[in-house]
Amino acid sequence: MSGGPEAAAKDSPVGAPAASSWLDHPGRLEAIVVAAALVTFLPSLAAGYVFDDLPLIVDNPYAHDWSFLGRCFRTDLWDTPARLTPTASVRFYRPVVTASYVATWVAGGGAAWAFHLGNVVVHAAAAWLAVRVARRWTGAAWPALLVALVFAVHPSRTENVVWISGRTDVWMGAFLLGALELAVAAAAARGAARWLAAGGLWVLAVLSKEYAVCLPLLLLVEAALADVRGDGAAPRRLRTAAVATGAVVVAYFAARAAWMPLRPPEASEAAPPLSLHAAWVLLTAGYYAERLLLPWPQTFHYRPIAYEGGGPVLPAASVALGALVLVALAAGVAAGWRRDRVRTWMFAAALAAVLPIVHVVYAGFDSPTADRFLYFPSFVVACAIARALAGPIERWRRGSRLAGLVVGSVALACAGVVWVRTLDYQDEEAMWSRELEVNPANPRALARLAQEREARGEVHEAFSLMNRAMAPEARRLDLLAQPTRVYLAQLELQGRRLADGDALALAALLEEQVALVERRPPGALRRSADLDLERPSEPHFWAYVENARYHLAPAAALVASRLGRDDEARRMAAAVPDAALVDPRARFNLALALARGGAWGPASRQLELGGAAPSVAAAAAELRGRLGGAERAVALAAGEPEPARSVALARVDLELGAYLRAARRLRPHAARLDPAGRLLFGEALLFARRAEARAALAPEDYARLEAGLSELGRRALEPDPGAEW
Repeated sequence: MSGGPEAAAKDSPVGAPAASSWLDHPGRLEAIVVAAALVTFLPSLAAGYVFDDLPLIVDNPYAHDWSFLGRCFRTDLWDTPARLTPTASVRFYRPVVTASYVATWVAGGGAAWAFHLGNVVVHAAAAWLAVRVARRWTGAAWPALLVALVFAVHPSRTENVVWISGRTDVWMGAFLLGALELAVAAAAARGAARWLAAGGLWVLAVLSKEYAVCLPLLLLVEAALADVRGDGAAPRRLRTAAVATGAVVVAYFAARAAWMPLRPPEASEAAPPLSLHAAWVLLTAGYYAERLLLPWPQTFHYRPIAYEGGGPVLPAASVALGALVLVALAAGVAAGWRRDRVRTWMFAAALAAVLPIVHVVYAGFDSPTADRFLYFPSFVVACAIARALAGPIERWRRGSRLAGLVVGSVALACAGVVWVRTLDYQDEEAMWSRELEVNPANPRALARLAQEREARGEVHEAFSLMNRAMAPEARRLDLLAQPTRVYLAQLELQGRRLADGDALALAALLEEQVALVERRPPGALRRSADLDLERPSEPHFWAYVENARYHLAPAAALVASRLGRDDEARRMAAAVPDAALVDPRARFNLALALARGGAWGPASRQLELGGAAPSVAAAAAELRGRLGGAERAVALAAGEPEPARSVALARVDLELGAYLRAARRLRPHAARLDPAGRLLFGEALLFARRAEARAALAPEDYARLEAGLSELGRRALEPDPGAEW
């Protein structure tokens, strides 16, 4: 189907037979490109889970069991515990991708390498299909080789292949190109089997990513090529297929508009003026041209936009470049009509392929560009350009002995960029540290790195990073700043920084958390340490708060339990319905808060609802084991005289990380405590308020406690490991 030298000669845009090349041997061109794709991306098997992989896969219980396979087809991609309200994000309907998460998790036992292997294999298959299409579309082996290598190894593919969550474009591309190949074969022969198979692959492509609705345009290109070749009835059949699939696309969008609108309502409400919208389209096109020509440094957030005076500052040079790119594509449509109508159709397809990724339809402008969006559009653009330049490319190949060496060297350099970037995908720490090397003021990277540091127990370092994320320099990068989300994270982080003994500050913190859960105006929030706890002012403040409600309520319950305000802890727990989608870490916090108040049954229920997500599995198992012992100890203590009863209850408090409660129980009996009881009292004070512990204990006892501080910390469940969302 890819054609041989005769087909290349007939399709040649320069009107002369192409010289024979060793690449014309059947299968040789495909083998080179597939090998290049595998060599470039196989090192990614050593990478881990990063960024959206965590909420979509690792912490998503619906991605861990075959029983949820049917659910993948009933809801959207982001319907996970990480998204608590349906309008909080764009509603992508990609059930094939979510089903692939389930299948890979089960087959690979949750190992990251299994997901990476799937990405690499599917990308290699897409590269094989891309060679075949490029050979037909460009009309010669060498232009097809260049196009296919761009598709296979360009560094912009790193997000698609090395990043697990970037697989949407890879799977869509493989299914879409497969559907196109089968459609071309079906048009050249009688029978319905290939048409049905092509339709099936196209459905899989659309269910992998909505972008696959572009198939009718690709069929029109193939129809124009079939006309040039004189393939009998094939052109008519391909045009008929284009009309039929076009009708399906219209029906699909109508169904989506009624059932699952793509854009959240707030995106339409916040649409910018037409002039700004147009400038943003041009800027995005310019950015993508830059990323294709100069793909280093590799980053998730390429040249983020700063806001000054209430509006974005758009780089004029990039806007001008974007205008040039779009004009050039439009000129390509017009220029080839008389000389090469196939080229006209290809440039039309290229222009149509680019428009969806340059914000022609306003979608909220979460970020100007993303390398992964280039995966398929760049292939169509490259085919159109290669067909237009097929003559010069062939002349260069024939006239230069170094042509192969140059192409190979460039491909190897691209692979080297990918290999270096792969190191950034090892874990969250590596990923966000790299992002800060590219842009030290990136507020999203600062906030994500803060979460990593907090999970490792480096609370003060995490707090410093959060403060940097809220600094004016970072807030200028408005699209990435998301100050409300950072503020909510700071509230939870502040709860970890405050000692139990700082009861006034904890009470003020609790008041703000409860006020946010109940959508009340701010109270007189006490400023503690170097944190300015003023609510940020941004248009969608309450929308972000509502989305975080089921994180805020468990955090508030945890603080209330530290203060001994069990009624308030239970009230916050009641604000989180059992049926709600809740992050397992939030369920863990609710369980811990309820256990501290003696609500053993509800605490166990929260652990059951939280499931066994890897992020909290160990801590949840430990807490589950302690609940039974704590309940028995409380029951036995009921018959004990004082101070033995208070000592027994204080031990339970300490087992559950409630240091202030333990200290308060023992304080009235301090004079009557035996040595073991005094040491227990000192342990409680050491965590609740270290200054009081120093004053209350003999120097040798305090020194002994200080020496064992790290051991005591390992025994404590508070703060919750990985307490961030």
